[in-house]
Amino acid sequence: MKKVIILSHCILNPYCELDEPSALSLYQQAIRTIVNKGIGILQLPCPELCYQGLERASITGKDSRAADYRAYCREILSPTIKNIVEYHKNGVELVKIVGIDTSPSCSTEDPSSIMIKELVQMMEEKGIFVSTIDMPQDPDVNKEDFLKRII
Repeated sequence: MKKVIILSHCILNPYCELDEPSALSLYQQAIRTIVNKGIGILQLPCPELCYQGLERASITGKDSRAADYRAYCREILSPTIKNIVEYHKNGVELVKIVGIDTSPSCSTEDPSSIMIKELVQMMEEKGIFVSTIDMPQDPDVNKEDFLKRII
């Protein structure tokens, strides 16, 4: 069976942020693990880079700009949703959505995270449900345990 994992943009491209992630080696190991298992990768757009550039202040759910940013996220997710629907319709297993721990846009665990929340909602509107996990930002995390849980 064909499988695809949905990854936050910065896992594949850490240069969408000014600061290099502290867990960069975990990002690299995760990508190798995914590829070695024969799983395809669907990279999400980076809403923060597109909306505000590299030098940016986080937009959270309580921010005065949140409504416009949420609408922007839905707009840039539209092509991704079309891909996800096509995969789902044709029996491609959507393994997981991998977000970024502590990200105001891409955390799967923080309920105020804007883009991932919109992605999950848009998928649910299409009847597609996928489990989620956040990429830890702690460089001392148990990497083997996380890599087992990612796929």
